[in-house]
Amino acid sequence: MFGKGHDSDGTGIGLSLVYRLVDQYGGSVWGDGAVARGAIVGIELETQLPDDRVT
Repeated sequence: MFGKGHDSDGTGIGLSLVYRLVDQYGGSVWGDGAVARGAIVGIELETQLPDDRVT
């Protein structure tokens, strides 16, 4: 379903930036992957609903 569309000349700092931003907000970054299977990267952030939204 998903495949590499083209070679990229990126700088390779995308996940580093994600990690720093998520870490600043007290969250976590996780990943799982294998060669020829691809990778999954997820983030977890806590949120607080306004008092009028809590049930």
